[in-house]
Amino acid sequence: MRRTCRDSAKARPRPAADGSLTLALLLFGGPALYLATTAWFFHATAGGAWKERLLAAAVLAVIGTAAVWLAPLASLVLLDIILITTAVILTRTRRTRIPHGPNDVPPSRSGGMDGGAA
Repeated sequence: MRRTCRDSAKARPRPAADGSLTLALLLFGGPALYLATTAWFFHATAGGAWKERLLAAAVLAVIGTAAVWLAPLASLVLLDIILITTAVILTRTRRTRIPHGPNDVPPSRSGGMDGGAA
């Protein structure tokens, strides 16, 4: 039996079709889990930028819930917007925490225990 283009078009998912629970979990579950665990890690150890990560994980959970009813392409665009925004915010947060004063400078990596001073 010969397959036609019309038969193969039926088998392919359409980007404008409705989303599914599986797609929402695959798209949003991984990044949300990663951001939640790194938020916990930074809160428990360094204390830096954990609130931003936790907020991004919560936004991913909310949008992931709504992604069940959104088109897959719209879900992917929302995921990209959230992750790019999170990356920009975390980059700015890191830049503001760079030491500025002479007493805040971390020890040199090339030196020994005394910070590289002779």
